[in-house]
Amino acid sequence: MSPFTARPHRWAHREAQAVEHDMLRTELAALDESIRDRRPSALLRAELLAARKRVYETLHPSSRHGGAPGRAGGGKAPRNQRSSPPVRSHAADAALRTGLSERSIRQLVQIAEGIPASLRDLIRDTPLARRQRVLLQVARARRDPAEQHRRVRVALGARSLAGA
Repeated sequence: MSPFTARPHRWAHREAQAVEHDMLRTELAALDESIRDRRPSALLRAELLAARKRVYETLHPSSRHGGAPGRAGGGKAPRNQRSSPPVRSHAADAALRTGLSERSIRQLVQIAEGIPASLRDLIRDTPLARRQRVLLQVARARRDPAEQHRRVRVALGARSLAGA
């Protein structure tokens, strides 16, 4: 067999990878648009950014924390020996494309990843959904679900009392 003869199964695999790659890039662009254009609540923006992070890290596995492989002997390859430019972190890329700061992006992703879906559903239609600082405090109590629920009850109670 000639080295120039195409193997259909390899071409099909590469074509499928290219199609999946394009679909992920399209999804990433749509998420960026949703984050930029609408004025979503902090909770919705957090969920959009967490979804964006999953897609971005699928496209760029080396951007994950600890995702870049080390050399066989340990450590990273020196910068002058790297074959391709380094991939930006998710926070850096999202900041560039959405206009938010890297810190805000990291905090919003922490909110989406730290608050369980069932608790996010309870918060979604309340004034608490717009209060990023309080949501971050709830997310940071992630090791203690009872504490998370307590913080949400306190925040909702204080908010409803302040509105009355």
